Amino acid sequence: MSKMPISLELWLDKTLNSLKIGSLRPRAECKDGFSISIQDGSNGFPHNSTINPYTGEIETLDLAYPSSDDCEEIWDYAYDKAIYTDSVYPFVPVDLVDRLITRHGGIIYE
Repeated sequence: MSKMPISLELWLDKTLNSLKIGSLRPRAECKDGFSISIQDGSNGFPHNSTINPYTGEIETLDLAYPSSDDCEEIWDYAYDKAIYTDSVYPFVPVDLVDRLITRHGGIIYE
């Protein structure tokens, strides 16, 4: 039986429950094989993400080390534009991350 992909929002909620202070979220693995690190400040680490202080909603995320350069949506945010797969992507708006994840078929979560 194949695993069903989930949305970025649901993955953020599910992985939040497993976070301990100082730990990182697991790498997001998409249905088509694409993967990327997606972090925010929920774990006590200062990340290059923003959370709205009034609503508590995540507005931007810190991405890193995509498995391929098939991530044009976020190229403008790359710290190192020479090699997209070896770069971090600070302060990426959630809607762009959601588009990227949706284009790759959603996140597979066990």
